[in-house]
Amino acid sequence: MATLLFSRHDELARRLRELRERQRLTQSAVAQAADIEPALLSRYESGEHAPSLAALERLLPSLRVTLSELLDFGSEPPLRKPDLDPTETEMLALWRELPLRHQRAITQLLRVIAAP
Repeated sequence: MATLLFSRHDELARRLRELRERQRLTQSAVAQAADIEPALLSRYESGEHAPSLAALERLLPSLRVTLSELLDFGSEPPLRKPDLDPTETEMLALWRELPLRHQRAITQLLRVIAAP
């Protein structure tokens, strides 16, 4: 029984990483959206630490899957496109072309502008 649980734990870790990468998201972005530390998400994805159900539920929106899709190890979860309008889609495409240093600078600027 312990072997089965360990096997599934590894599958869950791999699936979390694959789903995040399919959405072309960084660990930092997913962790921030789920209100967890990026290092904790890294431990989930490496299989070093098992996420709680509450943690999984916080990760689901960024990964764009349901809990049942996440845990259905026998199938490939659907690849859902984000619900973006054309302007947001264009902004995302431009964002992905930027060097990391420019992405960081823009993120800082947006945080200042969006601060209450």
